[in-house]
Amino acid sequence: MNVYKQLTFIISLLTFQAFCFGVSLEEYRSRQSVLIVPAGNHYKKMPSLPGSTRRRLSRIGNIDSNIQEKFQKALKTLRENDIIPQIKSVAAMYNIDPVHILGALIGEHTFNVTIIDDVQKYVVWMAPKWSLRFSANKFELRDVLQESAFQKCKTKASEYYKWSCYSAVWQSKFRGKTIGGNKYPDNSLKFAFFNPIGSGFTYGLGQLGPVRALMVSDIVARHTSKFPRLSIDRPEEIYDVILETESNIHYIAANIVVAMEIYRDIAGFDITKNYGITATLYNLGKESRRATSLYQSNIRRLKRGRKIRYPRENYYGYFVNQNIQTITSLLNE
Repeated sequence: MNVYKQLTFIISLLTFQAFCFGVSLEEYRSRQSVLIVPAGNHYKKMPSLPGSTRRRLSRIGNIDSNIQEKFQKALKTLRENDIIPQIKSVAAMYNIDPVHILGALIGEHTFNVTIIDDVQKYVVWMAPKWSLRFSANKFELRDVLQESAFQKCKTKASEYYKWSCYSAVWQSKFRGKTIGGNKYPDNSLKFAFFNPIGSGFTYGLGQLGPVRALMVSDIVARHTSKFPRLSIDRPEEIYDVILETESNIHYIAANIVVAMEIYRDIAGFDITKNYGITATLYNLGKESRRATSLYQSNIRRLKRGRKIRYPRENYYGYFVNQNIQTITSLLNE
């Protein structure tokens, strides 16, 4: 094949890809185009529930009936605790559709925890218990993060990437290792340092963990002066904003904003129209890793002349999309 024919073949291939797949290899590789993920579910039926979720939902009665019961209870609690107006207000501040916040919340309390009827009672019960510092055995997190291996993390542009870096460095260089005579815990950063009273790792209306709050603290501070940037030097403040309903909603919104930005910038997808995708990412976390994996997979697919794969919902996001009319109706009551 001569040069002219080779160029003609390449141009026709790129044109074919652009027509069939919505974006050419070069456009996608350089992220010149952002593909809009349409509303609705990709799968025809709900993806399988994790084993732990199935066991939890099957302890008493039928799984499907328990899901519906918890779903209805979540709707009722959101209606009766004056939470909907707060969600609307916060969503407007972060320039996102409030249904994204509702979807994350309802998915959480349908599949993972039972929403508490009077959410303020939870705050009152937990608030006095945050005096314990972030520590594991004899190690204080503040001191551990001063180690030279973590210094590169402190130059990251955002709290999200800084804490992602901290977790990765801990996992690769400290977890379970003996350094300078010190034996470090063989647990993830979250398990080692962020369970101060042994009651779990996520708290409050949106079941947020302290690491997730720290990861979006700069985004929250950018949108409102009411909540300053968080610091592990002030652990009580971290748990206070997680537990207090109003501030918790801000941190839910900030996590959704992060997911949207990452999928746009890394994977080339606009996920703002699909509530099930943002709910899925709220459920799973690790947005940067997932977006990078999807981007790399799509580059390989385009090179082989295959269609791009769009982000897909898990069981949690599927349920949100499946019930989106009921969820959306909360905003109009």
